[in-house]
Amino acid sequence: MKISQPITAILKVILIAGLTIVTQNCSHQKEFTKQDCSPTKLNYALQLGVSNGGIIENSIKKDLSASEIDAISGATNMAVNAGAHCIINLKGHELETGLDYLNFSQTIEYKFATYSSKREVAFHQLRMPLTYNFNFWQNSSQNSRFILKAGFSVGCTIAKNIDTGSNLPNYNFTNYDVGPTLGLVIFPYEFSNKYRLGLYLDVYRGTKIYDDQFHKADGIGGSGFYKAGIVYHF
Repeated sequence: MKISQPITAILKVILIAGLTIVTQNCSHQKEFTKQDCSPTKLNYALQLGVSNGGIIENSIKKDLSASEIDAISGATNMAVNAGAHCIINLKGHELETGLDYLNFSQTIEYKFATYSSKREVAFHQLRMPLTYNFNFWQNSSQNSRFILKAGFSVGCTIAKNIDTGSNLPNYNFTNYDVGPTLGLVIFPYEFSNKYRLGLYLDVYRGTKIYDDQFHKADGIGGSGFYKAGIVYHF
């Protein structure tokens, strides 16, 4: 799984925006912003963007014999993601959860004497993240311009299409996965005290969902992805 050019471009935009915010704020504030310690309140976020990932294929030939070198290669395709989140501020501690939709499309190519073919893989997931949010650089409206998120995400595959041709190895696919997720949100500019547009980036690495005779090694066949795009807070 590799980061494609569009995601690389988005990462550069996010990093540039982050550096701009740091430059503007570091001279005024050198410690974490205190959270709003009012009673429980709710905010909401809508996300839309691009993603890249899926099954972590054995393209590094891990735990294969010398005769099997260069036997497997893989490629993931650009996809879309969308999400609706609820942000809970509980006496200064901010938790975020919600529901995300992602789809994945990739090719795993086998180049063995026994198996010499390509397996096309496509699946759709619903995911429920739960993160603790760290807020930095509050402005005069008490809105944070930079948010770091850390937590877990649970995924459920709701539909899949995996080639099972005669010249392909048998496989197992697990519909559920869970793992750690990290993310950030940047608001370069604020248009309103309540309604804000920003940029988000999330990364995820989860448990094993795919297994065949060439994907037995630890860390191979797990799920993983990057997703980035525009987020609307209200």
